[in-house]
Amino acid sequence: MSNKSAAATRYRAFSFARVLAITLNTLTELTRLKVFYVLLVFALLLIGSSIFMTQFTFQQEF
Repeated sequence: MSNKSAAATRYRAFSFARVLAITLNTLTELTRLKVFYVLLVFALLLIGSSIFMTQFTFQQEF
């Protein structure tokens, strides 16, 4: 085995390109799942309702 073929078989322990590829594949698969859309709607509802929740205090009587 020559030095060029040995160098070609070696790889780095951390590669930003690999992390990016895994991230993109994960996000692609998540968007295909219906659960992702349910969680997205739930998160948007929580964020939207937080505007109204700031008007209430713990001391306020109903």
